[in-house]
Amino acid sequence: MKNIFLASIALFSISFGAKAQTMSIYDLDFDQSNPLDCGALAAGGTNFVDLAGNYLPNTDETITFCPDLTQGTKVSIAFATNVGYEFDIHPSDTMYIYDGPNTSAPLLGAINSGTDPMGTSFQASFENNPSGCLTVRFVSNGTNEGTGWVAKVACGNLPQPYYPHMEAFVNGGSTNRLNPIDTGYVDVCLGDSILLVAKPQFPYSLETTGFGYSQNLSNVQYEWTIGGVGTLPVNNDSVWFVPPARQGYFIDLRLMDIFPQPARITAKARVSQLPLFTGTGPVDDTVCLGLNTQLIGGVTSQDTVGVEIPNGNFEVGGTFAGLTYLPDGSGVQYQTSVNMTGLGGASVTSANDIQSICIDIEHSYTGDLEIALTCPNGTMVSLFNNYSPGFIPGGCSTAVFLGNDTDQDGGAPGFPVETYCFDPSAANGTLCDNL
Repeated sequence: MKNIFLASIALFSISFGAKAQTMSIYDLDFDQSNPLDCGALAAGGTNFVDLAGNYLPNTDETITFCPDLTQGTKVSIAFATNVGYEFDIHPSDTMYIYDGPNTSAPLLGAINSGTDPMGTSFQASFENNPSGCLTVRFVSNGTNEGTGWVAKVACGNLPQPYYPHMEAFVNGGSTNRLNPIDTGYVDVCLGDSILLVAKPQFPYSLETTGFGYSQNLSNVQYEWTIGGVGTLPVNNDSVWFVPPARQGYFIDLRLMDIFPQPARITAKARVSQLPLFTGTGPVDDTVCLGLNTQLIGGVTSQDTVGVEIPNGNFEVGGTFAGLTYLPDGSGVQYQTSVNMTGLGGASVTSANDIQSICIDIEHSYTGDLEIALTCPNGTMVSLFNNYSPGFIPGGCSTAVFLGNDTDQDGGAPGFPVETYCFDPSAANGTLCDNL
């Protein structure tokens, strides 16, 4: 099977003039002095193999894949067992993936068909790996061999992490009043004004590193939502807010860079309550001129009488989970968390307690996709069940693209132009019914 596949790649190259690379573990390095052609990799399919046949016994081979930083900043490798891929490394043999240009870099994983029977994927990190390279070392013994692998190496400008920060200034002051910083509280009196300022940091932007794509204050979108008030009609890194009532307000700032990649930060504003002075005052109802009387009052919880501060409340807004990378055909389950706050001790006990769940998704092949919610007690609710078999029983097995995916981006996350919402009372049926 592997010989036929490699021949088809060669025919494709002759017929259409593509410069797709087919690389073997036994090849010379694609190091920083001889980097990958990211454009050619994006145009082709699987491209990284062990050999044209089974891999050899007693092998200890290493190859480095580095991106041409003018075309892409990070390398990724996907191993899988679905159509077009192969992953069969005997459990006595091991492939090591390192996050950098050599085997001295941090180890990302040590894999074989025992540890990852369906394959897995790796991506050069941003935090520890400015080179964007991945190094692969393969070691086999002389006892047992598998049939090897047919995998996908890609490189491109993947989503660059950036970090939201927020400050709050009261009544035109110059001191940041958020305590603790970024995600704490700003305490004000009724009638005070709050200037909320977004200050995201972009350590991996084109402006900072000279590579990748642009991220700056002017090309990031800002969406300010305040609980009990709603989404403010501004797209700016700062906004004025005058609390209209004596209560608490959740401040939710969502950002979107040009990739597009979301980020989010939340804070809280607390407006002072009117104290109740019931039980305070003079001991005597009537005091004559020139005489003394005793005043009773208190300001702490230990006082028998005194000032009472009424309880306040916070209006709760929505939330979102962020970006989850879903490479094609890895056979691995991916997950992200949705943080629920502001329930006041209540629990979600049924699907009817959730108004809706919406997903902005871009994915090239729904036939390998399942999406489900898992509650803290282990209960699972299926949102979309296309792949069969899978971890959700059944599956409609319809193969279409979601979110304007073109499958021409080398495995990098693309631009999801569609939002898919799931509602317990929806009249349109399941997503499978509408594919």
